[in-house]
Amino acid sequence: MTIFIYLTYPVLFVFSQITLGFGIATYLLLFKSIELESLKIKFKIFYHDSHSLVITVFEFQF
Repeated sequence: MTIFIYLTYPVLFVFSQITLGFGIATYLLLFKSIELESLKIKFKIFYHDSHSLVITVFEFQF
């Protein structure tokens, strides 16, 4: 099962996005009883200069 999460925020919230991503992963681990070894987290950060927006893509595979 793969979960894709797309988040778009101003540049100042980049670290909040990363923290949120790991927070969601922790939620999945705690409430879905998923073993840590079976959960793979990938996140990519795309910076769009003209609008000062950062698009972060979180991919959870388990």
